[in-house]
Amino acid sequence: MTRRVKRRSAPAAHTITPSARTIIRVACYALAMLLMAAALVWYGTSRPVSRQVPPDPWKLATDDRLILVPLVGKALLTIEGADNEGIDVHFDRARLDDGTVKSLHNDFAITVPASDGPIAWTTTHPGTGHTMLEIELEASHGVPEVEIAHTGQGPHPGLSITSHGAHLLVRLSVPLDVGAAGAAPVTPEQKALQMARRDVVYLPGAVPLTVLVQEGQSLKVVFPSPTPTSTLQLGTDDSNGTTSGLALRSAAMRPVGSDIDVRYACAARETQDYLKLSGPAIADCATTGTLRATQIDLGRNNLTVTIHGSAWFAKDGDFVIDDWFSRYISANVVLVGLIGSMVGALSTIVFAAVLGR
Repeated sequence: MTRRVKRRSAPAAHTITPSARTIIRVACYALAMLLMAAALVWYGTSRPVSRQVPPDPWKLATDDRLILVPLVGKALLTIEGADNEGIDVHFDRARLDDGTVKSLHNDFAITVPASDGPIAWTTTHPGTGHTMLEIELEASHGVPEVEIAHTGQGPHPGLSITSHGAHLLVRLSVPLDVGAAGAAPVTPEQKALQMARRDVVYLPGAVPLTVLVQEGQSLKVVFPSPTPTSTLQLGTDDSNGTTSGLALRSAAMRPVGSDIDVRYACAARETQDYLKLSGPAIADCATTGTLRATQIDLGRNNLTVTIHGSAWFAKDGDFVIDDWFSRYISANVVLVGLIGSMVGALSTIVFAAVLGR
């Protein structure tokens, strides 16, 4: 006799009841809203926020670049030499303006080349007076940008200045320091002017010269002392501290051979959050003068620049953020536990409704 084996029927599939579906739907919505709210708060408080730029000066080593994007304005840099400190200036490619060409021709019978070329204005005999350099920016197109670097010739420190999107107008002179009655006799400083590698022309330093530098070309200012005591003022030197200095859209300090800014400041109203996904770019920087550069101090192997005001500020590529939410969460273990319990409870409700338990 053959024994017939009784087959067991497969268990019926669990059916989610309408009430369970409602519970799942509500719990999922609540969980999603909780996570979304937390994500929005975290995102909003982890974006760059405008703060006062740290007060410590920016220090650049030799050949490091200081990249400034100034607002529309003429005065860029004024250099006033210390007592009897003759300053030399070299231009890669430049030309004298029409007024200077006419003056040299009428007063000294000197004919100068009309085209751009190398120009050197150097000291041959120091005298009594202060070398004055006034550098103005004349925007030609787009957003002007200025690069300043520490350079020099041997033991003599100096500055290299290059403009992009703008021309430079440079006024050179050594005004005589007559002094008080009975003071030592005045000794005019003597300068050598060489243009386009032609013959050297010797002129009194008191003769003013105006030089036009096209965008993309550089000028170099060289100081005779290893530790110059000349005054280097960016922008204007007003008694009102809120308008003194050079108004900027942005400033960056970039090491030689690198594309990463060690420091970067993009002008912005104080406490303003930057909510875009990308980092602040030049188009986002304020044009209201909230960021300023004032003084440059030149040493033998470095230069320091003072920058102040409110900005989105980055150091080594990382922006200062308003991370109060992360800090608050880290400091409040109980709150973290409560949020975790809520997420766990909602997840448990969903699973229980699905399994019918």
